[in-house]
Amino acid sequence: MKTYLYSDDTQDIVFRGKNEEDVNAQIATLELKGGRLKEVTDRRHAYVSRWSRIASALMRKNLLDVKLDAPHPPIFPLWFIRFAIGLVMLLNLADAYCTVWFIETLRVMSEDAVVMGWVLGMGGGAIPFIMLKTALVTLGCYVIWSHPHSRFSQLGTYICFILYSAVLLQFYAFALQVG
Repeated sequence: MKTYLYSDDTQDIVFRGKNEEDVNAQIATLELKGGRLKEVTDRRHAYVSRWSRIASALMRKNLLDVKLDAPHPPIFPLWFIRFAIGLVMLLNLADAYCTVWFIETLRVMSEDAVVMGWVLGMGGGAIPFIMLKTALVTLGCYVIWSHPHSRFSQLGTYICFILYSAVLLQFYAFALQVG
């Protein structure tokens, strides 16, 4: 699979195909005209998704009022994204443990999330709650892990890391008050 960059006066679009004829067929289906096509070996162009091509076609037909340029460099380095995903999973386990400790052991809090409260209240103890919570967060981390070069997944990882850290700080402050 080769990567080609289509450039015209208003935008750059990345296409992937077996050869130049395959890419020219893709360009013809999107009704793009007057641009230049060149093969790209730069890795950052390989991560542009099919959605950017669809959005570019919609912009060309004035159905979407957004400007897409060539692919942007990543917000965070790849090692940081993978490290943050690992930390999110560890913070999730700590959050599950603290939740069970405060709700089941100390009985000083209640679970506000409807589904998680139902799982905690169904009588199986902490194990179903921790399994469901870990499974859901692991599924989300897998989705982010499979698209580490997407800006959306990079920002999502950063936001999840910050929010889980804030939740655990809140647990810590609450534990100091309960004491």
